[in-house]
Amino acid sequence: MTAPFLRGAATCVAILLLQSAGSSAPQIVAQGARPNVPLQPLAQQARLLDSTLTELGQPLAAADRRVIDDAMAVSDEEDGVQQLQQLSEKYALAVVRINSESR
Repeated sequence: MTAPFLRGAATCVAILLLQSAGSSAPQIVAQGARPNVPLQPLAQQARLLDSTLTELGQPLAAADRRVIDDAMAVSDEEDGVQQLQQLSEKYALAVVRINSESR
């Protein structure tokens, strides 16, 4: 497998993990709205994404690492979550929404 493919696959998996971090039950989210997730699990997944991409030879930019650090240091949890979600959107290839009613 080539490095770009591995990076893309790792990014897809990481984005899905970041989007669902901390939510054990499906949530219905309005179009354009972001799900409400706790900061700590989301930040932990962001760190995991960073270490995975570094291991693959495609580390996050220094500015993106600072965003993760700053988001963890923010006193307002919702603001930290929003910072991390904005960072994850930058690397997202696709957004998957599952409608529980269509199963």
